[in-house]
Amino acid sequence: MTSEPKEHIYLDQVFTYFKAKPGPLGMLILASIFTNFMVSFDVNLYFFSSPYIISAISAPLIYLGISASSFTLGVIIFATVGGYLFTNYSIRKLLLLSIAIITIFSVLTGYVQNVWELVAARFLFGLGNGLLQGLITSLLGGLHPQKKGFLLSLKGVTFSAGLLFGPYAESFFAPSYEVPFIITGIVGIACISLVVLYLPEIYMRRTHESSLDMRRLFNSNTTRVFMSIFFFGIGLFGMLGYFSRFMLGGLNYSNGQAALVSSMLGLGGIIMSLPTGHLSDVWSRKLTLAAMFVIMAFSSIAIFGFHLGYLAMALITLLFGGAYNSLINIVSAAAQELGDSRDIGQLSGSAFSFYYAGGILGGPMFGLILNSSGFEAAGLITVTVFMVIGLLFTMSIREYSSRRGTSHVQKL
Repeated sequence: MTSEPKEHIYLDQVFTYFKAKPGPLGMLILASIFTNFMVSFDVNLYFFSSPYIISAISAPLIYLGISASSFTLGVIIFATVGGYLFTNYSIRKLLLLSIAIITIFSVLTGYVQNVWELVAARFLFGLGNGLLQGLITSLLGGLHPQKKGFLLSLKGVTFSAGLLFGPYAESFFAPSYEVPFIITGIVGIACISLVVLYLPEIYMRRTHESSLDMRRLFNSNTTRVFMSIFFFGIGLFGMLGYFSRFMLGGLNYSNGQAALVSSMLGLGGIIMSLPTGHLSDVWSRKLTLAAMFVIMAFSSIAIFGFHLGYLAMALITLLFGGAYNSLINIVSAAAQELGDSRDIGQLSGSAFSFYYAGGILGGPMFGLILNSSGFEAAGLITVTVFMVIGLLFTMSIREYSSRRGTSHVQKL
């Protein structure tokens, strides 16, 4: 039985419409956030299985970075597009389209035969992911402006769950890496079913608005937010693109040990996302963001600067994963609050575009430094240094409270 109303509803009516229906409201939120499980399952599955895929198609190792960059390029182009479409069209129909694209090209990733198919599959998967992130982030951030940090963190929990199970799926089937990608197809069908059953026709506004004032989108504070997540993206994707190879080749971990350590990225997010999201709602988004950057900077020093045993590495990776999963959602909340409420879709999409714009540089940068100087230098330069730069931009954000005009801006 569907909870979909016969009439259209708008974003500011959702909580009123479902006030006496907590069950359907919960399913609506579940339908929104569960899509992120599939995305993160694929992303971590690919990062962990990519060495096997590269070997199977006899491609140079540089394609570890190139394939990651093709994925991020797809996201960069379409995250802002997804935010714009969110502002003007049916959220339900757009979600179904983006999930279908993600599902198809995730499955096809497991069956590529050459580097061109691999790059194309990852680019098109990124296209769908870009659309999805702009949509989901805008939807959850707009449902309840005063609790956007917490609601966006729910998305972080399901994303982290995918990160947790992705490495185990690949480790169990390796080197037959095709099978786990079929799992993403099954999860995709489940996501589509949830959206069809429980997500009503929701629109951001009552009238179509095609114009966008760039001065509203890029004010002094949102620009600082975008730059902080840009440098964060460089460091994060540099690490994720080569983390499994670092453990398997640099530290000589077994497949099982590497899977356990990789899964801690997800477990950390499950543990930390909700508390940090709530903390950013009731305390300070700026200082919560700064704390996440500090944790990642020190964690990356431990990961790449010391030859840790796999249990110690698992603990440090848990901290890194908790911080990075928390940061992505809090940055989105900060961007929405520091901009104009009319631009919530574009603000959400732009945050992800800047994030993945950094990501497209992170993989190749790590690879180039790795080839010349080794894992330790590549990790400390590509990850630690850029986390510190992101921290500096975060600390330059000006905290203030304003109710003027149509802005959502509140205390960060």
